[in-house]
Amino acid sequence: MALTLAVTGSAQAADVILTPAQMREDLTFLVEKWAPLDKSFSDSQRAEFGRHVDETASAAENLAPEEFALEVMKAVALARNGHTNANVGTLLGADLPVRVWSFSDGLYIVKTHPDFKRLLGARVVGIGS
Repeated sequence: MALTLAVTGSAQAADVILTPAQMREDLTFLVEKWAPLDKSFSDSQRAEFGRHVDETASAAENLAPEEFALEVMKAVALARNGHTNANVGTLLGADLPVRVWSFSDGLYIVKTHPDFKRLLGARVVGIGS
């Protein structure tokens, strides 16, 4: 699985180049191996998870590694259980000084490094261009 290798290795974001086929392989693993183990999904959340993964797989040709990492994080967060998350810091270039959480009205910063405490509670309205 490419995502697991990238996350557990010592590569930096610039070194990580996932092909669309590798992204789809990671998404297949997420659906077939990880999701059945997570019992916190409701039926509607599991259906939403499936739709999100399908949409991400369809868009794989146009996703940078960082964008793919965020889509995986969104998919995993759909369970809304507060405990499960995707640790994809390597694909994002490093661990971020903020932790975000997806709520029904958007993505918000819920934890920060002390240097960025002014961002706590801010809504993320875009990433990159």
